[in-house]
Amino acid sequence: MDSTGETEEKLDSILLEFFSTLDDLYKTQSCLNEDMKNGFLQMSRARYNMGAKAIGPSQYDENKMAASVKITVGDDNKGSNVLIINNVSSVKTETSAKDIPVDTVGLRKRNVQKSEQDEEEPVSHDQKELSPKEETVSVNKKLFPNPLNWFGVLVPQSLRHSQTSFKQAVEHSVKIANLKLKIEGLRQDYINCMGLNFKEKLKLVNDE
Repeated sequence: MDSTGETEEKLDSILLEFFSTLDDLYKTQSCLNEDMKNGFLQMSRARYNMGAKAIGPSQYDENKMAASVKITVGDDNKGSNVLIINNVSSVKTETSAKDIPVDTVGLRKRNVQKSEQDEEEPVSHDQKELSPKEETVSVNKKLFPNPLNWFGVLVPQSLRHSQTSFKQAVEHSVKIANLKLKIEGLRQDYINCMGLNFKEKLKLVNDE
């Protein structure tokens, strides 16, 4: 197969992928609309059941609010930019060894009835040389509590459904953005292939 035929096959492949991605975009946008509609509808039901004042700004401090997810820009396998959802509800922090349970570091008392020699386990040489400030371990620390707890412990199911819908809306929003980026990349690839195909055909005409 000559180069012109290969380019035309590539154009067809790009065009098929373009319309397939466009179809995914329309479906995801429809899902996003449903998520937002259900989220607000369930929230209205929760406010009706608990009272408008029970679910409102008076129940939380806006100055202490922070995002539970963050969006970062990464690269896919093809070198294109993609948006990635990062859950920041838990983070790694450096904690001093003295904050770790006594059965994991340092000396442990086995039995107060035993002699002083049996009460303590020897510590390794490396542990003795480290000061409490130097000896730290990485642990997972919960950064954000469940926002539903702002409105009470036993909140109605409608409020939980509302939270789930809005979480899904975030995921669908990111997916929509990535699909739009992919469509733009396919459009650019198609334009480049069209230009290459035109040059190849022009070359064939000149050779004849």
